[in-house]
Amino acid sequence: YKGNIMEIRCIDKAYPVWELTKLELPSLNVTELTGKENSSKLPINSKREPMYLDWSNSNHFHFKETWVKRKELVQEYLKSGRAYEECIELMPMWPNRFSKFEWGTGEGSVQIIHDRTGFHMGPHIDNREVVGVMIVNLQDNPEGSGTNFHVDRDAPEAWYSGPTRRNTGVFFLNNWNTWHSVQNNGHDRLICYDIMHLGEMFRNG
Repeated sequence: YKGNIMEIRCIDKAYPVWELTKLELPSLNVTELTGKENSSKLPINSKREPMYLDWSNSNHFHFKETWVKRKELVQEYLKSGRAYEECIELMPMWPNRFSKFEWGTGEGSVQIIHDRTGFHMGPHIDNREVVGVMIVNLQDNPEGSGTNFHVDRDAPEAWYSGPTRRNTGVFFLNNWNTWHSVQNNGHDRLICYDIMHLGEMFRNG
């Protein structure tokens, strides 16, 4: 799918993974983000800092409004049937064609994530409350720090690695074959992260 604003490219028809390019998001004032210590005690989260937009900040509000418009393009792509034409795995996953899906746009729907040098998350699939995830680079992130996709948990090599340049990213649906990992060996990684939740699949009708 090639639009005037954003391009969505299916990586492989057997895997519900898409590369996103040309998002043209506005520059984000990172210094005014609200950060807090990750409450999780898991070692994996010691180098991951969730950060939040301040909606009273005009720069943050503009970023959020633009982000929502990009989400709407992904939603339209799913609901229009174009995604089903390009990915044969979709029909067995969600035969309702996302007909009742409505992606949330509330204050907590979008999250900024700061992954420090050395952050590592091994191959995994997300829990079943997660339908899909959209991840976009907010800066030119370190080479090799994009989301990696594996054929299974024990496959060390990735069959695809997401881009790392600003205004690019990935969108994928949580499925038995979307094992993914992250390894950041370079400077700090800054991404925008948005989850499609299971409850959003049944909002309409």
